[in-house]
Amino acid sequence: MQVNETLNEGLKRSYSITVTAAELEAKVNEKLAEAQPEVEMKGFRKGKVPMALLKKQFGQRVMGEAMQESIDGAMSEHFEKSGDRPAMQPEVKMTNEDWKEGDDVEVAMSYEALPDIPEVDFSTVKLEKLVVKAGDAEVEEALGNLAETAQDFKARKKGSKAKDGDQVVMDFVGKVDGEAFDGGSAEDYPLVLGSNSFIPGFEEQLVGVKEGEEKAVTVSFPEDYQAENLKGKEAVFDCTIKEVKQPVAAEINDELAKKFGADDLAALKTQISERLEAEYSGAVRWTVWYLSICLRHWLMQKRVRSRISCGMRKTLMYRATITRKSNLQMSIKHWPNAVYGWGCCWLKLARRQRSKCPTVK
Repeated sequence: MQVNETLNEGLKRSYSITVTAAELEAKVNEKLAEAQPEVEMKGFRKGKVPMALLKKQFGQRVMGEAMQESIDGAMSEHFEKSGDRPAMQPEVKMTNEDWKEGDDVEVAMSYEALPDIPEVDFSTVKLEKLVVKAGDAEVEEALGNLAETAQDFKARKKGSKAKDGDQVVMDFVGKVDGEAFDGGSAEDYPLVLGSNSFIPGFEEQLVGVKEGEEKAVTVSFPEDYQAENLKGKEAVFDCTIKEVKQPVAAEINDELAKKFGADDLAALKTQISERLEAEYSGAVRWTVWYLSICLRHWLMQKRVRSRISCGMRKTLMYRATITRKSNLQMSIKHWPNAVYGWGCCWLKLARRQRSKCPTVK
């Protein structure tokens, strides 16, 4: 087997590969010898068919396999010895198209080799670690948010009307068809108007009530209500308003701190500060990681571009165009089945609202 270089220009490489008739014959005999023990033929015992008869019967079929394996072996050996790495699948073409049994097999192989990319010394790249401390303003803002979540209620002035968001303390008795029903009564029940914790339409009718007022609230139970005897039924709740309270944010003091598991206000501030700084640190780590990946990619891309020939770029662009053309033809062929799927994908993309990561150019 002979491999001769015919072109070495920049990154372009071409070779002629010759597989002699003797080598091909030996490969065919080797494959037939491997198969001989398992061959059965009329008039012969299994594994005892003469080699000449096997070659006559199966020679042509085995010849193609032997030829392909010989060429593949020659290419693999070449790449192993030369160290070349083809940028894409090598182009292989048989040059003696009038080949007949007994002739040598001549093949032309051409490809563009990937350039040698030297190691990039990332030790010279320095990144500044950003450290963000939680300021007093951020801590106070977080404390304010906590106070809002831990809001309390205090009594409004006597005679004040209840507003949406207020807490109404009341006694009530619910009746269906004039009869009280189980679970429809309570005393000193604190209800926050607008919380939607009662039957739809109940809380809205209590907006504007005053302390000491009696109010009959008429509502209908939903059709899917859990109690079978109340589904879809109209009910009247006789309510006696005992107190009307307005929401107030909890005071920022030691009592608030204890509600959140801290010993005192100072300890709570320390906890908030540590949590904020942990969040900042996580954001910084992600940002540094992302920028380092972008920087590594940019440096490697720059090195590769500086070593890829113009010819290779044209080849890659040409093959990419052929691939896109093939994909387009396939898409047109399957267009009716794809329309629905594409429509769903575009709807999903249109509904997404995600911020884009910065791009390192």
